[in-house]
Amino acid sequence: MLEEKLMWLKLSDRIRDELIQCRYEGRCVEEYEAWAEAVLAMPEGKEKENLSKRLLLALESAPFKDGYDLEEPEDYEDICRTLPEESQVCMDFDREGYRERLRGAWYGRAIGCLLGIPVESWHKDRIQGFLQDSGQWPLTEYMRSDIDEDVRAKYGIMDMDPGQSYDRTQICWRNNVYAFPVDDDTNYTVCALRLIENWGKDFSTEDAAQNWLLSVPVLHTCTAERVALQNILNGVLPPASGAYLNPYREWIGAQIRGDFFGYIHPGNPKAAAQMAWRDARVSHVKNGVYGEMYVAALLSLAGAWVPASNWKDENMAGCLLCENALLQIPPKSRLAKDISRVISLYRSDASFDSAIELIHGLYDETKGFDWCYVNPNAMIVTACILWYAMDFSTGIAKAVESGFDTDCNGATVGSVLGMLGGFSAIDPKWLSGLDPVLTTSVHKYEHLSLEEVVDRTLRIIDKV
Repeated sequence: MLEEKLMWLKLSDRIRDELIQCRYEGRCVEEYEAWAEAVLAMPEGKEKENLSKRLLLALESAPFKDGYDLEEPEDYEDICRTLPEESQVCMDFDREGYRERLRGAWYGRAIGCLLGIPVESWHKDRIQGFLQDSGQWPLTEYMRSDIDEDVRAKYGIMDMDPGQSYDRTQICWRNNVYAFPVDDDTNYTVCALRLIENWGKDFSTEDAAQNWLLSVPVLHTCTAERVALQNILNGVLPPASGAYLNPYREWIGAQIRGDFFGYIHPGNPKAAAQMAWRDARVSHVKNGVYGEMYVAALLSLAGAWVPASNWKDENMAGCLLCENALLQIPPKSRLAKDISRVISLYRSDASFDSAIELIHGLYDETKGFDWCYVNPNAMIVTACILWYAMDFSTGIAKAVESGFDTDCNGATVGSVLGMLGGFSAIDPKWLSGLDPVLTTSVHKYEHLSLEEVVDRTLRIIDKV
């Protein structure tokens, strides 16, 4: 049990993921594969960990392959030099009506997260099989576990020890959850609120790291964030903390932290993305950072988007939103290219299912690395916005049904669609019987009503 809770801390456990990460970055790692297998075959102990460290450092500095034509800068000024002039765009927003937009985003994030938590780490076929066998397909409400015992047994559903990492008693099925539970997808949004309230809009990457250390228990972080905290406590400070011995540096962790920076910059995607960049560098690099910048820009633009009744072509609203958000990240990056593939499918009148098929063809969610990698998850988020910009309930359901990181994608899609349509676009069924309170792991922010976080966010906007 203790070993399970200490995941992502042993160096030898990171070797296989580092090999994949290096391949995705375009590095030459073939000569290290035999070394990796030899280290992994060693008995557990200090010598294995020491050799693992040497191997990981060697992999991190492996040369890029010939013909490497990607442009993925890390310094903000270098990122800006890759962006088109249109990235400077700012939009006016309706301050009078923004509270309802913001309510939609905060509530939407909490709802989408809760919808996806029960099947987090499940694969698409297993999710859909469970929903069909339990009479819950297609997904139109929160999932329940009070179903036939044979279905529970088939899918390995059991009551969990409440001492699990996030105290998710029975994994947050609707039949036993009464408020929005602790989860990293909402922890980080509240953590960003805490960051701005305590350090202000001009916070540095070092401030963001200090906020984590003061705010969140280390075992309530995962993958890149947990490694980054370990690095910081060992004296490897930001931004080096995001790269050093960190094979998760382009995983989804930063992407789920970007929403709040968009919330407080309605109509100013560049400012939102720049703030997200400062936050992301604590734990991520390159495409991991760009994922947070993209989501922050999405929320910033969604907050200033004209009301649906004024759209000349409602079907293009999500497309224009995603295309404009994409202007904030390097156009020759892997993430921009993958998101552009999904947008191109939409513009060619392809179906949503064809987009999901494309994503599953490019990335294999049965491999832990791909399941948490930022690109396929950003692609799913984009697809849900493109095809379901005006349909909150279907959008969050599709985000969960599509597999990969279900609670992360449900939360981000819920946030964006909630911001686009406003609180009134959220069907009351998603709040029926639930106390509208966020339960978090964030120190001194453990129990916050959603109305309170909306009001506190508005106060920050007035200052910004």
